[in-house]
Amino acid sequence: MVTTFAACGNKQATTDENGKPIVNILVRRNVTDHPMQDTQYTKDLEAACDCTIKWQEVADNAWDQQKSAKMAAGEFPDIGLSLFSMVDAAKYSTYFENLKPHLDKMPNVKKFLKNNKGAEKYVTDGTKIAMLPSD
Repeated sequence: MVTTFAACGNKQATTDENGKPIVNILVRRNVTDHPMQDTQYTKDLEAACDCTIKWQEVADNAWDQQKSAKMAAGEFPDIGLSLFSMVDAAKYSTYFENLKPHLDKMPNVKKFLKNNKGAEKYVTDGTKIAMLPSD
């Protein structure tokens, strides 16, 4: 199971000119895909969270080369899509938000973890849920 979402603890408190929070999302993607900022998904996501999203993209083949250096330097996005593993979350635990206390606000995730008993082992260290499974 590949993890696709990690809530990283970037502490930059920034807002846009309208006072909306700015959320930095780094996504690993195939270079042939459409840029994230050009998709309807991103527009819907910004509207749903009432925020401004700054998308950063890294090519699949470039991420493996950049990952260790970025992590060692403490360069973590607010949210990472298809970037990190539980090994990364354990090694750099202070940069990963514990999502477990927020499960009531994420009923689809809570239901998924309840219905797929084995899934939680891929996203937790036993006490902290550091990322969400890809499904």
